[in-house]
Amino acid sequence: MSLIVKNLSYTYNRGMPTETAALFDISLEVDRGDILSVVGHTGSGKSTLAQHLNGLIIPQSGDVCVDGVAVKAKSRDLRKVRREVGLVFQYPEQQIFAETVEEEIAFGPFNWGFRGEDLHSKVVNALQMIGLDESYLQRSPFTLSGGQKRRLAIASVLSSDPSYIVLDEPTAGLDAKGARDLISILQSRAGCGTGVVHITHDFELALRISTRILILENGRQVSCGTPRDTAELLRKRHVEGLMLPDVLKFSFELKERGFINSIAWDPAELAKIIAGAC
Repeated sequence: MSLIVKNLSYTYNRGMPTETAALFDISLEVDRGDILSVVGHTGSGKSTLAQHLNGLIIPQSGDVCVDGVAVKAKSRDLRKVRREVGLVFQYPEQQIFAETVEEEIAFGPFNWGFRGEDLHSKVVNALQMIGLDESYLQRSPFTLSGGQKRRLAIASVLSSDPSYIVLDEPTAGLDAKGARDLISILQSRAGCGTGVVHITHDFELALRISTRILILENGRQVSCGTPRDTAELLRKRHVEGLMLPDVLKFSFELKERGFINSIAWDPAELAKIIAGAC
């Protein structure tokens, strides 16, 4: 079972003077347990792609299928797709609306028909997934820190038990600790079998956490491959808005000079490679 995008293209305001092509022939596949990072500069089509994955935008050309269910306009299956694919927008804390943390997290499963103890269990489990305890349930979400609000937004999606979760720039605006905590949550969910699509401009982060990386440039797909394959590609080809991390550039230089046999983007891993070559 997979989330599959095949030959997806999309144009805003078709037939109007403001017509703007956003995506051209994009294809990808996300299995449960994968972390697919989508990287590219501002305007590369990342957010447009994200909104296609749970049917907020319907494909104009090409296909989006979630576990065999196609995303189509006016389809009864759209509700099923949106149950299976949770979407967390950039700066999701700006969309918080409920009076309490409990109400915020319960909104999704309540609308899927959960009530009583089953609903409460969904809320508590989601809260635990993001590293908060039940003492937060009756607090106003507007009193939480920025990082806690971001976690709460993710919990409100996780409470519906989606098979896939799509996050648009989830670490934007967070301090270092908040970003680390959030990435740990995503890795934990992937380890439990949730497919994760991580939209980001941070290529270094994508290298660290991804199963595969999709590169977009001006709405076009440059590549979709493993972190190592993607690093090798960017060594040879310039992509607007993406730069190789310094550690990775240094490892490439060492390899080209014959000092080491493989590359690394993690400092500790590169140190081990160098030590082993001595």
